[in-house]
Amino acid sequence: MTAPLRVPGRRPPGARGLRRHRVAVVATLLGILAFVVSWIGSWIPSFWGDEAASIMSAERPWASLLAELGRVDAVHGTFYAMMHVWIDFFGASQLSTRLPSAIAVGVATAGIVVLVERYGGLRLAVTAAAVFAILPRTTYMATEVRSYAIGTACAVWLTVLFLRLVTKRTTRIVPWVGFGVAYAACIYVFLYLSLIALPFAAVLLWITRGRWGAIARAVLNPRSAVSAELTLDRAVWVRWVAATAGGAILALPVIGFALKEHGQIAFLGEHPGVTFLTFTVNQWFDTDWAIAIAAWAILLALLVAGIVAWSRRRGSSARMLPGARSVLLVFAAACFVLPPAALLALNSFVPAYTVRYMSFTTPALAILLAVALEGAAKWVTARWAARGRADARAGSLRMHTWRTSSVAIAVAVALLAVIAYPGYLAQRGPYSKNGGSDWAEVAAVIQQNSKPGDDIAFDETTRPSRNPRLVMHLYPAQFANVVDVTLEIPYVDRDSLWDKAYTIPEVAGRLSAGNGRVWLIEYRGPDKEGAIASTGMRERMAALRAQGFEATQTFTLHRDVVYLFTRGTGS
Repeated sequence: MTAPLRVPGRRPPGARGLRRHRVAVVATLLGILAFVVSWIGSWIPSFWGDEAASIMSAERPWASLLAELGRVDAVHGTFYAMMHVWIDFFGASQLSTRLPSAIAVGVATAGIVVLVERYGGLRLAVTAAAVFAILPRTTYMATEVRSYAIGTACAVWLTVLFLRLVTKRTTRIVPWVGFGVAYAACIYVFLYLSLIALPFAAVLLWITRGRWGAIARAVLNPRSAVSAELTLDRAVWVRWVAATAGGAILALPVIGFALKEHGQIAFLGEHPGVTFLTFTVNQWFDTDWAIAIAAWAILLALLVAGIVAWSRRRGSSARMLPGARSVLLVFAAACFVLPPAALLALNSFVPAYTVRYMSFTTPALAILLAVALEGAAKWVTARWAARGRADARAGSLRMHTWRTSSVAIAVAVALLAVIAYPGYLAQRGPYSKNGGSDWAEVAAVIQQNSKPGDDIAFDETTRPSRNPRLVMHLYPAQFANVVDVTLEIPYVDRDSLWDKAYTIPEVAGRLSAGNGRVWLIEYRGPDKEGAIASTGMRERMAALRAQGFEATQTFTLHRDVVYLFTRGTGS
């Protein structure tokens, strides 16, 4: 039988236990470090609308959550269920609800170490994990009460399993059944993780390149006489296709609901189209131009080096064997390119794209950057060492080169961290979410200035992700004194995400039953001089004045304005 794909650097059986222990220790330590880096300051930014959807859904009773998922957000149902249990134990503060995402970043980082070490060595694994931990997309998704960080961790560990199966050319059924179940679980966590099948297919094509036609004929005619290697390749292909299809079948419920509820993301069609800036910068680097330029320069250098190496080998009789490092590089390149390209193509027909959906490709970017940094460091230090130590023994020269290149890699990663640091701080500012969400500040104003029995009303005309009403559900303790006078149907009693509310004119009669004080929270938007003078705001204020109320206090915050209306001078 043909041997599995050889993994360079394998040690004798007696040393494998020590190697696995070392990898486990390094993976654990780097995972903890990445968790700490991601977690620090994650509790500072105010919540925003998408996080409100997560928290409010998770806080529903189970029956209410199931009713909601039957109509909207079924693709996030697994995450909401997980957060439901989490919040029951740890509460719904900014610290506790964002903690799972930071933990997931640590788990993903540990998985990158395990994945890369097997196919590229421990130094490359450490480099890739370190780069992943400092990329702006990583440090951003660690501060979100959404499924993107957890989905990224799932994608990394699914890749660990997949590459182990295909490089060992495993044909036993049970491991592939496990892969299919794991693939289905990933889709339940986040639907677009299904796209990871594309880079997996690319890896299989790479490993079996040059034999595709023979494999296809062998698959179509299983009884034909073929070589042992083709038999093994055919078996791996068949099992991967079957496992992937089986996983998709297991995920049919969430896929079906996603198709049924596709109108939920129709709002993406109202946003500006995908631009060059969106696709090349925001997708992986948030709004950090500096690190985006540095990263793309490094990737361009890697591409040029790859083209040069290919052109040199093309005329050589030496065959480019599918070694372990090349398999890792093919996976990373395919994962970096194919899922975003597929989603972009889909977006040409139906609204489907936003930058956060491709968060799970960030580890692939980190691996590519690590390969480029290691290659550049080795190339430069080898030439420097060869010139300065031409008379040195070969073994001593290689060790000196390895140490020098390791230092160079560490310096390069440190420089990337320095470049990313301003963006990292900006992500952890109090107004860093959704263009400046200030809901924590709104809640603090109400808590500090309200009196028992005060009424409260909200600007209901903004887009859902910026509706000030949501602040009441995210910071309920701060609103203990006030009565939501415009509430018609609480969201927990509906099969949709949000409350149903009356307008102020519709509840004018109720205002007279209060203590003569009404709080009105208006979305201010980008106008730094005050609230946007919308028709809706004027109508709300006119309705209050018609009941004898006048604005006596105004709190102009970062993105919202809080008004206190009182009836009569003695109120």
